[in-house]
Amino acid sequence: MISGFFFFALGLSLSMVSATKFSVWEKGEPQEGFFPLITGFLIGGLGIIVAFRSYTREIHGRDKIPQKRQMEYGAGNFATKRLIGYLILIGLYGVFLENLGFIISSTLFLTSVLKILERKSWKVTLLVTMGAVMTSYFLFRFFLNVPLPPGLIYW
Repeated sequence: MISGFFFFALGLSLSMVSATKFSVWEKGEPQEGFFPLITGFLIGGLGIIVAFRSYTREIHGRDKIPQKRQMEYGAGNFATKRLIGYLILIGLYGVFLENLGFIISSTLFLTSVLKILERKSWKVTLLVTMGAVMTSYFLFRFFLNVPLPPGLIYW
């Protein structure tokens, strides 16, 4: 529940900073503060959802790690191993983003997260990855006119 409140506070502060320090919308176009504002609202909203779900799980006694996950990772190491995995993958994503480009780096990152850390099926992994990468690319590239690193793919 504490993590939910942390992300709510982070999202709220990110939104307040972007709303006060940057221009959000001018002449019918999003400006430099638009993305941080939307991101702040999303992070804050998701933080509220996480806190609420955590609270309801505590009330109903369902806040324990599922038995299947305990057997896979060990009860004490479950969260630590996933956290380290996420940190490594995020670091690698940052390192390779400029050289490989947005599409290749994002595809490798999401595939790794879904297949290795979240243990999803190949069908789910490929559908979510392709949908998220293509949606993000077209949203940033064409709607928001944000230049993304092309890397190995030039068009």
